[in-house]
Amino acid sequence: MFGATILQKKLEDNIRNSFEFYNDQRILFKEAKSNNPALDPKAFISYDNTRFSWSENTIVGLSADKVYEFDPKSVIIGAYRPFFKQYVYFDRTLNERVYQMPKLFPNRNQNVVICVQVWRKKRFFNPN
Repeated sequence: MFGATILQKKLEDNIRNSFEFYNDQRILFKEAKSNNPALDPKAFISYDNTRFSWSENTIVGLSADKVYEFDPKSVIIGAYRPFFKQYVYFDRTLNERVYQMPKLFPNRNQNVVICVQVWRKKRFFNPN
């Protein structure tokens, strides 16, 4: 993959920076909550989508004082549409709805899938 090491490093840096921002917000929230137990995390956190994209699960994690850590094994090559590969961070920490993907693709390095869609005309019951 062209420029793979550069693109992989850029992704890793972005994820590490996002986790650093989240963990900073987590520490600040914990300190603020010790002074104000009724503090709502949604009212406290900084919604800077260039640094971290908040969701219900990450806000719950913040409230529970969950630490996010970068896992280099979660950086994999993913396919986006035919013939376009890119590095992605695939981990339940950030990918909340992975459904059965880990079960369908247990080997993160080599998985081959061929998808075929069959078009059929729908026939409706016609009593005449």
